[in-house]
Amino acid sequence: MIRLKTLEIHNLLSIEEATIDFEKDLGSSGLVLICGNTGAGKSTILDAICLALYGCSPRLSRSKSEKYTSGEEVFSSGDVAQLMRRGTAYASCCLTFTTTSEDEYKATWGIRRARGKHDGALQPPQRSLVMNDSVTFTKGVKEEIERVVGLSYKDFSQTVLLAQGDFTRFLFSDEGTRSSILERLTGMEECSDYGKKIYRITKWHEQQYDDLQREIELLDPPTPEQVSECKQKQRELEQEIKKLNEEKSRLDKQMKVCRDVEHHQDTIDKCDKERVTLRDDYAHRLGEIERIRSIFETKKSEQENIQKELSALSEHTPMYDKADSLTKSLKDLSRKRSECTQTIEKKKKAYQERRQSERKLSELNKELQGIEQATEEKREKKTALQDKLNALNETDLRTQKDYLTDLKSANEASRELLDLNAKKADAEKTSKDSEEKLREAKSKLESDSNRLDKMKTSVGDFAKSLRLDLSVGDRCPVCDQIVHKVPRDEDLEELLRPIREEYEASLGQKEAAEADSKKKSDAVAVLTGQIKGKELEIKKWQSKYPGDFPIGQSEPEIEKILTDIKSGLDNINKSLQEVEKLKDELDKAEKAVDDLEKKAKSKRKEQDEEQRTLAARQGTCKGHSTTCKSLRKDIASLTKELIEGLTYPSTEALLRSDLSNLTERLTNEAKDYRSKKETSADMEREVDKLSDSLRRMDEIVCESLRPAFPDTLPTPVTDGSKPDPKKVNDALIKVCTDLGRSAKDKRESEEVLKSLRAQHPDLDKHTSSSIQSRIDELMEKVQAKNKGLGEAEKSLKDYNDSLERISKLNEETKKLSERVQKWKTLSDLLGDAEGKKLRGIAQGYILRYLLESANEFLVDLGGKYRLTTTSLSSAILVEDPETSQPPQSVTILSGGESFMVALSLSLALSRLRGEAVVDSLFIDEGFGTLDPKSLEQVMQALEQLHERMDRRIVLISHVQALRERIATRIEVEPKNRSLSELVMVRDGQRV
Repeated sequence: MIRLKTLEIHNLLSIEEATIDFEKDLGSSGLVLICGNTGAGKSTILDAICLALYGCSPRLSRSKSEKYTSGEEVFSSGDVAQLMRRGTAYASCCLTFTTTSEDEYKATWGIRRARGKHDGALQPPQRSLVMNDSVTFTKGVKEEIERVVGLSYKDFSQTVLLAQGDFTRFLFSDEGTRSSILERLTGMEECSDYGKKIYRITKWHEQQYDDLQREIELLDPPTPEQVSECKQKQRELEQEIKKLNEEKSRLDKQMKVCRDVEHHQDTIDKCDKERVTLRDDYAHRLGEIERIRSIFETKKSEQENIQKELSALSEHTPMYDKADSLTKSLKDLSRKRSECTQTIEKKKKAYQERRQSERKLSELNKELQGIEQATEEKREKKTALQDKLNALNETDLRTQKDYLTDLKSANEASRELLDLNAKKADAEKTSKDSEEKLREAKSKLESDSNRLDKMKTSVGDFAKSLRLDLSVGDRCPVCDQIVHKVPRDEDLEELLRPIREEYEASLGQKEAAEADSKKKSDAVAVLTGQIKGKELEIKKWQSKYPGDFPIGQSEPEIEKILTDIKSGLDNINKSLQEVEKLKDELDKAEKAVDDLEKKAKSKRKEQDEEQRTLAARQGTCKGHSTTCKSLRKDIASLTKELIEGLTYPSTEALLRSDLSNLTERLTNEAKDYRSKKETSADMEREVDKLSDSLRRMDEIVCESLRPAFPDTLPTPVTDGSKPDPKKVNDALIKVCTDLGRSAKDKRESEEVLKSLRAQHPDLDKHTSSSIQSRIDELMEKVQAKNKGLGEAEKSLKDYNDSLERISKLNEETKKLSERVQKWKTLSDLLGDAEGKKLRGIAQGYILRYLLESANEFLVDLGGKYRLTTTSLSSAILVEDPETSQPPQSVTILSGGESFMVALSLSLALSRLRGEAVVDSLFIDEGFGTLDPKSLEQVMQALEQLHERMDRRIVLISHVQALRERIATRIEVEPKNRSLSELVMVRDGQRV
């Protein structure tokens, strides 16, 4: 079962902000009332529950689909956006509930305007469902809620929200209206649709049967003579086509031999042409070989010249081989000389900085001695001030001040208590007067109500019907008076109007008296609470000071105590002012001492830093001296190494001059030497490679190509290009390969051609073109015969298809006839063009079930009558099971009996929709028409209903008598014309 926990409402119609905690606010109450004036917002609570769960509103779901304009916006009458409070930018409602499995769900519905402005465009409503604060659904919310709750919106609105008005109208309406109401309440619209569907399907099958009959009549089946003639023509054409195909096969073989001869002759001619092409290519390759031979001689000469130049540089070869090492040593020597010069400059500067640190350290020692002397003087002044402060004893002074302050507050509270007691006495007197007025107003209202009920009875429908049978001079059976004039309906209503107005005035006076009495009672309660608070406050101070703590009990006594307290507080405040002055001087002295100590600490820190700086500068001077010695040693070692490695004349003089020029000279000469050496090696490898290529190409020419083309001369290369030896060698190999393949193909074709001429001596009499012409003629004849054969086969197939189609149609007609008969029988029972038959049958069954189920509830509710109906109509009748009288019309029921019958029908419909899945049942409308006696009867029935169903019954009504009877209420109180608030009342007390 679904248990409702909390409902939060924000900006829905007249409710701006409200929260209902069904467990905390309503407790275990089985009967709850939602009450308030008409239009205050009672039904908005039901709207919020349905919006949170299903995004729909009960009041909007019952309205017709119409459109209206509000400002610049267009709404439909069922649009939920119109439930948003005017002048707001956001509205929402959130329902928290739990299921049988103890899972907690929070369903939320919200709508907002663009940009968060009250005049922004309306945005589509948003819905969400959160399970156990962890799983959130934003898509498929409708399906998930229906799965969790187990009810669709329609089922929920008919099993949880019971509107008595629908069943009241159902009881007293005519047969046609009753049928429409029953169809809407029970969801029997589908029965009409099924009845119409049965009727349409029956008509469709009948139409199908008629169409098949017409199709059979239109078919023209062939005669046996036509079929035999068609088969004879087919056999003759097949024999002629067979002869033509045999002739074509002989010509195809002859055609193949002619084409083989032509192919081999073409191959021989192609080989002859290819030999000429290969000879030209061979001559071109010979020219390229001569060009490569010339390049070989040139390269060989250049390589010999470079080798001579290298021999001339043999004196400096060892130096050039070690050029990289010597160049590095020259750079290191230049760097060491530069570092030595820089270190000497740093050493001079470090000695100057050391002397500065020694002077600054001496000055800091003098300043520190002066600060320590001033600090000692300030400490002596601080000790003298502390002695004076201790003599005043600040703690005792403040304790005395707190005591006098609390004593003053207690006596002031005592004075206020005297005033509150006087006000309470006046308020109690005023409250008694208001209660007396309320009793008088209730007495007058009850008297006016009884008069109004009697007049309603006298002018009611039953009395009217009796008076219509009266004539002048008869005695009225209702009021037992002589009739002097037959009254009209207007006259009877006019008699009722002044009494109704007097009743409404008495009702207004009674509500005003209730409000005034409640206001006076609340004032007395507030004063009582204030008095209790003051008494508790005074007791608290008395318990804090159990000894001497005088509190005045009269105004003069209180005034005297307060005067003495004021004098004592003035003296204590003067002493405390002196204490504060001494504390300020002491703080200044402590601050001065702290400042001097901080300054001394800073100077000591500065002294330590300067000592560390001096030590570091002494170490720097020593380090520079050591570095200079090491650099001079490295310079001597590098100079010795360079003198031994360099082979230039006057090497020592060169080392004393600019080392960068010497380094650049050595680098350039070594680079030039290496370049010549590498060039010589590359040319040597290239000459060897050309020599090897020429050798291989000469072998190919001498062994393969020169015997085949003995008289071929080289073709000179005139474009100045440099042939690639590898490509020339590959080209020669390709010429050899192609030459051998061409010769082989020519020999094979000559042998095949010789064999074919020997086998077919008459080959020269026919050509492939003449044979092809004959074949084409045969193919045209075959195509013509095949066309005739196809036409004959098609005619024969059409004959067979026609016969088969007639057979199938006859079978289908037989089956369709059986289906038509079945559907026609079903349509005669249930179907018609408007769906009335099936709907009437279904409504009869549903109505009987509803009445049986409603009678069960009537028994539980203590109703006198039972509901029944007739088999000839849907009229609802009532019968008394304790008498033997026949059933009567429901118009004989009183107001209370009508209400209980309508309530029983509502509960029966709820049972029809399924078992109870929500722990609360909401009943709206129907209480305002009940007299006090009927209302009492209905209340007893509702209490029995709660005990039977174990569900909380929530009534929605503005009837005052219900408010007095039901202790747990949700009161909707208007704050102004457009705003209301919810007040929770449990056991007669506001929560």
